[in-house]
Amino acid sequence: MHELPRYKAASFNPECGSQPRLYIGPRNADYMANQYLSEILINGISSKLFMFMGPDTIWDTSRAPEGKHVIGVEEFSAPTRFFSVSRWQELRTEFEDAIIDQWRIYAPNMTRDNIIGCRVFTPYDIELRRPNMHQGSIAGGDMIISQMDRFRPTPELSNYRTPIKNFYLCSFAAHNGVGTGRGSSYNCYQMIADDFGLEK
Repeated sequence: MHELPRYKAASFNPECGSQPRLYIGPRNADYMANQYLSEILINGISSKLFMFMGPDTIWDTSRAPEGKHVIGVEEFSAPTRFFSVSRWQELRTEFEDAIIDQWRIYAPNMTRDNIIGCRVFTPYDIELRRPNMHQGSIAGGDMIISQMDRFRPTPELSNYRTPIKNFYLCSFAAHNGVGTGRGSSYNCYQMIADDFGLEK
């Protein structure tokens, strides 16, 4: 991006946009409960996106050229098996267009002119490159009580230490939850720092 989003909500909430993670989407709870998932599973994309934004360059400027920005956008998707390879190819373009169109509702400066480059990774792309991410899932394990939070991935491994001395577990399958951005690397480093007397 040439510039960060300028959210309309900043007019009454000046900090809007400066946080490391932001969800934006419809306020219609009925739509979210009854239509959102159905549209995704049937069409591959919902008519109203519920987007997770991560403008990582606000805390790490090395991720983009000076004055420019990288923003990760995440949206829930169907498993790979729901659509053909050709449909996933089509969905790349549909996702890109929908993200830009709906982002502009909240931040009018998020136009094509502001975008330097864009890459959409579908569940098909994810599973193709990382077979352990079954059906393109970023969860890396079941989302069941026995494998969540302090039990993730198992109670014996939830503190990032393994039975092998000085061998640690850190991934999207580790505590504290599903996904790749939940802080497992930070948490794992805390254990390593304790074990080796490193600065925290």
